[in-house]
Amino acid sequence: MEAANDQETTSTSLAHILAADSPIFSDESSKKAKQQKTNVSTDRLPGPFYADNLQINKDNVNDLVRLADKYHAKDCMTKCIQFLKEILNVDSVCFVLDVAWGSSWMVLAAVHGLCIDIVYEHFDAVIETRGFSTCRPGTLQTILSQHPSSRHEFNVVDAVVKWAQNACVKNGIDSTNPQHLRKAIGANFNLIDFGAMTEIDFFTCQLEHRLLSEHEIGELVDKMSDKK
Repeated sequence: MEAANDQETTSTSLAHILAADSPIFSDESSKKAKQQKTNVSTDRLPGPFYADNLQINKDNVNDLVRLADKYHAKDCMTKCIQFLKEILNVDSVCFVLDVAWGSSWMVLAAVHGLCIDIVYEHFDAVIETRGFSTCRPGTLQTILSQHPSSRHEFNVVDAVVKWAQNACVKNGIDSTNPQHLRKAIGANFNLIDFGAMTEIDFFTCQLEHRLLSEHEIGELVDKMSDKK
């Protein structure tokens, strides 16, 4: 595997990236070896796997991981996981988690700990990335479940609201309606620790986003008063 400057990983193994260790593809091995075409496509076998050079990049790694998982192609899966590890940084951590949550437990197990380390160390930077604002609900849950000392809940609310607005727009829903935002956030709303805010931040946040009901505001104010 060789990582290019644009973080594209190229595998030079010819024709049998999947067939090498896949029981499903092994029956096709001799047939495919003779064809030597850049894109061989059949009903069962997706053409890109039989390209002379398989290039793994951010545009195709999701599909490659799913196909490798479906056809039990360990070698291809290993290469995909290695690619995800190589591109992993603050800007890409949400993308990597998205791929992991959308594929098999093998990918999640391989990259989850590395992703958590980055999130924990650079929490505020991660939630400001574009990847966070468009990530999967599972990725959102993973990130909001982390509580490093550098976490500022006021910033968390702003980031989660942007995420919810994007989710609403994607689904053709009014993104200015606080009730729609709450519904989009779902159970992940409970991962926001409003009680950790100062009173000024709390009321500023509520005035700006109007996410909480009067009853919820009353309960939180009581908790804040008890802490004094």
